[in-house]
Amino acid sequence: MLRIRLDGDLQGKGRPRFDTRTGRAYTPGQTRTYESDLRRTAQHAMRTAGLSVITGPVRVCLLAEEEVPESWARWKRDAALLGLIRPTVKPDADNIIKMLDALNSVKHKIAGKQVTEDVVWSDDAVVVEIQFEKHYSVTPGLTVTVTPLNAAPAQITRANQLPNGGATCAS
Repeated sequence: MLRIRLDGDLQGKGRPRFDTRTGRAYTPGQTRTYESDLRRTAQHAMRTAGLSVITGPVRVCLLAEEEVPESWARWKRDAALLGLIRPTVKPDADNIIKMLDALNSVKHKIAGKQVTEDVVWSDDAVVVEIQFEKHYSVTPGLTVTVTPLNAAPAQITRANQLPNGGATCAS
């Protein structure tokens, strides 16, 4: 299991913008910065855990924690921290989940050579289960927990590569 924690205000993935002069699409600066911070944090967590790039199916649990607004009355702040009031505010769950793209391995060209910068997985296609929760907290941030599953990827070629199995929602 891998746990990645990025403290600070939540940031959802922004829509691509278009430069009308060049006709090219680009990623908004805030999105690039947040993805970069999440990528660096994930690489540090991978190194600390002694893990290499994950290639098999995984479950991902995301816990998005919003800061309780200081302008709220004491009773409302307390209720929010107890989970009795939940953050139905932006960023939306789907845009936070899209930030998982930051955990994909990235290919760069350096001095004419193709170099792969490993992060958590080569592609987020390995994510086969996902859970998302958004709560209020004293400390805002995003926690991503990645758990490898006891299952084989679709690319296996022999029956002897199958694991012993495990319970799923479908079984």
